[in-house]
Amino acid sequence: MVENSESGEEIALSPFFSGCKLSQELLELIHRINVNKYSLSDPKHVLLRMIEEIKMKTGHFYSRAWEIMVEYIAKWLVLNKKTGLACMAPLQSFRGLSLKKDSLYEYLEGLDYFQHYYTAAVERIIVIRL
Repeated sequence: MVENSESGEEIALSPFFSGCKLSQELLELIHRINVNKYSLSDPKHVLLRMIEEIKMKTGHFYSRAWEIMVEYIAKWLVLNKKTGLACMAPLQSFRGLSLKKDSLYEYLEGLDYFQHYYTAAVERIIVIRL
C-alpha cells in the first residue's frame, strides 16, 4: 500500500513502494500505464473479476451477480460511450434502465473495471477481424 501525499488515500502497488508517498502526477502516470495495458487483457477475465467483486459486495450467487454486471455495463455504455443506437435516449431496450449510480456501481467504476473491459473487448474484436 502506498499513501497519496495529497489526498491521504492508500493505493495498492508493488511491495517495492511500501511506505512511500507519491505525488498526484506520479499516480496519474501509473494509472495511464495501467490503462495502456488494458488492451492486452482477456475480456473474459475482467468480467469474471467483476462478477467476483459483485458477489463479495452483495452476497448474491453467480447468476444474480451476472445480471447485475450486465446491467452495470449497459448503464456505463449509455453514460460514457457513443455506441451507435445505445446513445439514443428513446431506444426501447434502454427505457427501463435506471441511470442512477448506486454505491456498488461507483465502487466498480472506481476500480475502472468498465473501461478495462471495454478496451479489452474492443481490442479483441479488432484482432479477430484482422
